[in-house]
Amino acid sequence: MMYLKKQTQDINSFEIRELIGEYGFVLKQLLQMKDEKCMMLAQAETYLDMKVAAVTDEQYGDGFSNFLNRAIIAFYER
Repeated sequence: MMYLKKQTQDINSFEIRELIGEYGFVLKQLLQMKDEKCMMLAQAETYLDMKVAAVTDEQYGDGFSNFLNRAIIAFYER
């Protein structure tokens, strides 16, 4: 799976940062927000919820939820 491959990349790599930036942009457009930072950081926290992590990890591979959490935080707290 492509997602498992991404987990091995550095969360600060250009490719991962680009994907997180696009995720934030889509969320910003969808919710018609001026700044998505707070919403994305809140989204990052949801990936630590046990129920969300179980579903996400089942779909995309073990540890992917934690990877998303770390990647989002690294992108927005830079």
